[in-house]
Amino acid sequence: MQNRQYETLMLLTTKATPEEVAGLETSLKTFVEDAKGSFASFDKWGRYRLAYAVRKQDYGQYILARYELAGENEAFFKKVENHVRVKCHEFVMRHVNVALDEGAFNRPYTKPVSLDEQPEGESNDRRRPRGGRPYTPRGEQRTAAPRVAKEAAPAEQAPAEATVDQEEVKTEE
Repeated sequence: MQNRQYETLMLLTTKATPEEVAGLETSLKTFVEDAKGSFASFDKWGRYRLAYAVRKQDYGQYILARYELAGENEAFFKKVENHVRVKCHEFVMRHVNVALDEGAFNRPYTKPVSLDEQPEGESNDRRRPRGGRPYTPRGEQRTAAPRVAKEAAPAEQAPAEATVDQEEVKTEE
């Protein structure tokens, strides 16, 4: 039977530790080897802003795994699905398995520049920040902009009305 090429794209929380990512890589390699396949790559793309919030997270990190499998692979994908949903549910927010077309496996792919790779202060994101405030990573303090005090109204304007009332009172007496 002919080998089929697959890739699994996973969206992780930004709080995923390097140990958790390494454990995910090890377990995926083990599953591929148990299915008599070959593991091609485990590419950590980096941190990106999400188009919409997933599990109340506006940012996530992507990981792409590519591998080849021979024969029926239904049991393999059930094993991966169970592992991700049961053991990795705290840091894997989404994942998708895709069977690649002939030749797509060896073609290079281009990924967008991650937030970690961008120069300081530069962004490809043209959207306004959510909530009207710029993003501040957890643990860092947001510095408040200095507030401008409103100028007090001139003293001459406020008593003008009071003077009119006093004059009316005097004329009535």
